Amino acid sequence: MKKLAIAVFATAAALMIAALAAPFFIPADFVKSRLETLVKERTGRDLHIIGPVSVTLFPRASLTANDVTLSNPPGAFRSDFARFKTIDASLKLFPLLQGAIEIDRVILLEPKVSLEVDKDGRRNWTFHREVRPSVSARPAGHARSSLAPSAVRIIDGEVSYLDRRSDQKYVLSFVNMNVSSASSASVDGSMMYNGKRATMALTIATPGTFYDGGVSPATLRIISPSANFAFDGEVTIKGSRANGAVDLEVPSLRGLASWLEAPLIMRGNGRGRLLAAGRLEALGKKITLSDAKISLDAAPVSGLLSIEDGDGHESFVTAKLRAQGANVKELLSAVAGVDQIAGHGDLSIDITAHGKSIKDAVASLNGSGSIALADGSLTSEGMAGLLNNAFGPRGDDRTGARELEYTSLTGSGTITNGVLHNDDLRLTSPKMTATGAGTVYLSQRRIDYVWLPDIANRGSGQVLITGTWDNPIYKVQSITTKGVMPLPNTTPGSRKNPH
Repeated sequence: MKKLAIAVFATAAALMIAALAAPFFIPADFVKSRLETLVKERTGRDLHIIGPVSVTLFPRASLTANDVTLSNPPGAFRSDFARFKTIDASLKLFPLLQGAIEIDRVILLEPKVSLEVDKDGRRNWTFHREVRPSVSARPAGHARSSLAPSAVRIIDGEVSYLDRRSDQKYVLSFVNMNVSSASSASVDGSMMYNGKRATMALTIATPGTFYDGGVSPATLRIISPSANFAFDGEVTIKGSRANGAVDLEVPSLRGLASWLEAPLIMRGNGRGRLLAAGRLEALGKKITLSDAKISLDAAPVSGLLSIEDGDGHESFVTAKLRAQGANVKELLSAVAGVDQIAGHGDLSIDITAHGKSIKDAVASLNGSGSIALADGSLTSEGMAGLLNNAFGPRGDDRTGARELEYTSLTGSGTITNGVLHNDDLRLTSPKMTATGAGTVYLSQRRIDYVWLPDIANRGSGQVLITGTWDNPIYKVQSITTKGVMPLPNTTPGSRKNPH
């Protein structure tokens, strides 16, 4: 027992002597120089440690560096890629005593990372490693260093993104994250954006396979007041690929657009509650949602949607969507701000678009679409008044009412460069049938259309509809009467819809 006590005391004394003597055997300048060299080898970037550097072995082996910067790659970038107020790293003791640096855990205090795309489209987060010396080229007795920690803690960080092609800038503040790469890799924590807090949790089940370019199971959860997102599937760093099931819940598209400071497509009065689920396939800059089940303001939509970022800050969109049994007034009001059509039925679109803005994308639309609705109405006070004047009012029907009720409304059309052409629109009601053909200029929200109503026992006509969607102008081109009719109230002519 006495010998054991002496051995324990001697070991403790040796460790204390080593801890006290370590700063003399491992100078801070050596560690600073070695770190800057290693970072250059691993990333091709310049690491500058401006503030003081300290190395301690007691109560733990650690390295503390203050006021640290990591440079951008060559190019017209505005600032350093990253700045750190303090980097506090736990080191592995025995490699350090042999002249190598192996990092175990790292705490990053107030890091500021500036992601930037320059005017030529170059990204500063693309790293190009220098050619590393082979094992045989390493000096004898020189242990190999490693800068891959098993855990990283980020305290009060900031991440900014600037695209100098469009001057768009976004900033995440109060970023607090824990990163672990033990048996599985995980990232979890929170951040602030535009005054709202979001939490994130990412796991990669087999990080070794993932870092080597293989496929690994992965999950991602993002929770915020404006949107909740979940992904369960597989990812690989090779080709930036991901494949899996996704769920998205957005209480209000208007609220989300306001939070993200993004342009809003929706023109209607609906809040835009969005639910979406399907199979996500991401490859490079292209994201596809297949087997999609989407609900917008309670209007169900299914199909396929893909978005791809191209050169020159341009996006390419493909949509093959179908709404079955939808409340068409809710759907069209939410998406396009059109609330003059009511009813239930099916709508389908198969379109492509591209552009740097929503206006450009609408002007580039190509594809086709169709509607098949039942038991609804068309709200058109201008049309109703015009038919009243043309055929004379009758108290026993509602053909001249503000709402033209129908039992079925069908039609199809093709879209070429943002212009919709239709020649088979057909409306059927107990006391009226009508057909229509013409052109709708989608980006201008303008219409040039011919409407051919046929009212039972009263006659038929040809009506020209022009102007904007919100305020169209109706003009009678011709009238054919039949049967005995009262004289019209006024001479047929044009009338502008006050709505």
